Amino acid sequence: MNDKILVVNRHHSNSNKYDENHILIYIGRGTIFGNKFIIGKDGDREEVVEKYKQDLRNAWKNNEKIKFEILKLVKYVKDGYILVFICSCKPKLCHGDVLKYVIETLISKGY
Repeated sequence: MNDKILVVNRHHSNSNKYDENHILIYIGRGTIFGNKFIIGKDGDREEVVEKYKQDLRNAWKNNEKIKFEILKLVKYVKDGYILVFICSCKPKLCHGDVLKYVIETLISKGY
């Protein structure tokens, strides 16, 4: 399933290589899936990604809008689309990796 969800750097990715089977989703700060935790202020890269993971887990349990949006992404993948999460930190560890893992896990559990 690795080729069904991509995480790419907005500064190093050519958006012209994607077609109608790709759904491009910017996940930077200020977006619904943006990481509100900041490297330096809230910890190092690993720590802020871990905080994002915990925050997303809590949102899944307590925020119907987030849950709805995640399930919408799951449906896109199940319908054959390729999700392309666009951020600023790939190829370094990224909160997009967490989002990708969550979606893949939900699909494997039958959502």
